[in-house]
Amino acid sequence: MKFFKSWKNDALIAGIALALVLTIWVSGRAVNQETLPEIRTYGGQLPIQTNAALIRMHRDLERVQSIQSVKDNEITFLDDSSEMHTYQYKHQSLWCDDTPIAVHVQSFYFEYRDQYGNRLSLEMVQPSDICQIGYTIRTQSAGEDVVGYYRLEMRPVHNIPVQLAYQ
Repeated sequence: MKFFKSWKNDALIAGIALALVLTIWVSGRAVNQETLPEIRTYGGQLPIQTNAALIRMHRDLERVQSIQSVKDNEITFLDDSSEMHTYQYKHQSLWCDDTPIAVHVQSFYFEYRDQYGNRLSLEMVQPSDICQIGYTIRTQSAGEDVVGYYRLEMRPVHNIPVQLAYQ
């Protein structure tokens, strides 16, 4: 009987340990499957609201099906569910469609690059030539200037994001 009780205790401990390891493994995979931008910052951390706004914009830009128009402070595109979105900087705020998503932004601009990484001139850019979308944001956090930069790489032919990179 003593052996049987010991075996039960060992099996129970092993079962709990296995459940714990599986839980950690599954939750780690779920976190790693979500793509979040690693925005390179200088001068400190971006404010929480600004960071959340950039994550939202990043997720929408990952779903670009076709780019309709571009400016240095605005991009309009059709996503993979055929919804039109416009992100723009105006009145010291970052806007998604007609809603401000980040306020107290000192400056924000997009930059567009071709498949070789060359910066495209806004006067001559064709939406179909855009292979990389970068953005730079300048704001303040804890009284200090913070500058963030990120670049999203896209497939040259279909303009569908496939890889994240920052430089």
